[in-house]
Amino acid sequence: MFKTTDCRRSPPKFFALLLARERAIDPTLLHFNLPYLKDGVAIVPRGSLRFAVQGAGAQFVHGGASLQEICVPVITYHHQRAKGDEGPARKVGVQVSARVRRVTNNRFSLTLVQTEAVEGRWRSRQITVALYDPQTNTPITDVRGAKLSSNSPHPSDREINLRLTVTTANPPTNAYLIVKDADDESELLREPWTVSLGIANDFGDF
Repeated sequence: MFKTTDCRRSPPKFFALLLARERAIDPTLLHFNLPYLKDGVAIVPRGSLRFAVQGAGAQFVHGGASLQEICVPVITYHHQRAKGDEGPARKVGVQVSARVRRVTNNRFSLTLVQTEAVEGRWRSRQITVALYDPQTNTPITDVRGAKLSSNSPHPSDREINLRLTVTTANPPTNAYLIVKDADDESELLREPWTVSLGIANDFGDF
């Protein structure tokens, strides 16, 4: 609130800021000369003091020379990404954990490892897994689905065990194990595997 008045006729305590013609004799006030006003002085409360002036309704008008009264803080926020959280969001990767890439039975187990934990910029991923004929590019096993969504920092906790079944009567000797993203069908992994069932197909799953 700004008010031009004469100190002798209007006490400073009624105003948030006082523009007066004369200095007021009061140790609780600060006085400032105004170079752009020939016959005037600005008066504000000293230190943390303030003029108690009621505003509209339950609001109050503040004033004074304390820092919180004359300055409006400007805060600049910059988000600092955690280590490993730089760049755009990406889906987690996948690898096969197997000492031997060979199929010797109609039904066989397969272990996949989610390469990153789901955190920060790393997002979960839905995948499909199957063995494919390299000539026709058609699956020779059932197509299994899995979700890579573990947030564990330990790779052993991010392992996924799948069980595939050979569905072709006479599968080729060489095949590709292909892992695809279930959303866009893009290939995430393609590995050559050997299929050596022998006489297993003649006796089923014994």
